[in-house]
Amino acid sequence: FSPILTENDNKELNQLSAEKRAEALEKLTVVKYAMQFGVRKAAKEFGKTPSSVHRWSKTYTTEGVKALVGIREKEYSEALRHVFSLAEAMFCRPEKYTIKSIYQEVKKVANECGIELTYEQLRQYLNNFYFGRNITLKG
Repeated sequence: FSPILTENDNKELNQLSAEKRAEALEKLTVVKYAMQFGVRKAAKEFGKTPSSVHRWSKTYTTEGVKALVGIREKEYSEALRHVFSLAEAMFCRPEKYTIKSIYQEVKKVANECGIELTYEQLRQYLNNFYFGRNITLKG
């Protein structure tokens, strides 16, 4: 069974770390199957309990994909702010960090929080953050 994902499903999946993305996709597959064939049939097909399938379906419907792996939108936003604050702090330190070295450090924190962070996202964020200072960021 290959679930049909909405644009929002894909957007939320892409915001997750690889580990969390795999977990969310597994649960989302079960949920989409349940939507098409029913909770009991989905539970049997995927070896899950009907109560788990029902809970995941409700969570997905009310809170979205990220909530399937325990990441609520508010928590995600706070974690992302934490990651970017760390990047800002490193960038402002007297020791000169390259964007690459900042990325390597904040990527670890992002992964611990279940967030997918690309080098380009960080670079763009820091560029926007320091835009008023006429600083051009180089890799």
